[in-house]
Amino acid sequence: MVVRLVVTNGKYAGRELRVRGSRLLIGRAKDCHLRLYDPSVSRHHCGIMVKEESVAVRDLQSRGGTFVNASRVQEQCDLNDGSRLRVGRTEFEVRLHLAAEWSVADGPDRDGCLASSDDTRVIGLGSTDPPKERADPDDGGLDAAW
Repeated sequence: MVVRLVVTNGKYAGRELRVRGSRLLIGRAKDCHLRLYDPSVSRHHCGIMVKEESVAVRDLQSRGGTFVNASRVQEQCDLNDGSRLRVGRTEFEVRLHLAAEWSVADGPDRDGCLASSDDTRVIGLGSTDPPKERADPDDGGLDAAW
């Protein structure tokens, strides 16, 4: 399964993040794959689990909640192509493709794609540099070197 998260609001609206690997941890902590600097985002806010033919998001007992299509995730929720995922102030559209549907013709990874794997601690988006230590107040809450 090929999973892409498209930012739908704020300064980075339209940016696509490709998720690689079977898990993606989202939160404010340094060990998160995708770090969102936002007071409503918990250190370990939620996780996305990718299986061969399904994708789900699990809320990790976050303070502000994780939302899919405007409904609060109680524990875990399946994600479908076109689902809207909200974590803090950041909103994403989920795009799913079966691996067989995805080809090189669909284009190489571009800057802004997120590569994660089970052994990756933190990824800077669109950069091999480590994420910034402090949030830029104008960046919409995303820790990214875009």
